[in-house]
Amino acid sequence: MRIDEGIREGVIESLPEAKQIRDRELRERVYDTWAISLGTSQYTRIEEIPSTGSTLRCRRAYRRASRTSPAPTQWRGSSSRGAL
Repeated sequence: MRIDEGIREGVIESLPEAKQIRDRELRERVYDTWAISLGTSQYTRIEEIPSTGSTLRCRRAYRRASRTSPAPTQWRGSSSRGAL
């Protein structure tokens, strides 16, 4: 799939945190993935994508996921729930 370089440059500007990804190939794939997604949508910049505006929906989704996901102690073998 062809990647629009203008959109890709906008992605790089919109995601300054991605520069912290040490793995260059992964970082480039992040940029490419966003650029391809935007190129197949009505948007050309990440900032144009409307947010849901509903923190209530986010909290409900988090609670549902928390009930079905393993507890943090299972993620890293920690004996303390708060240790991540």
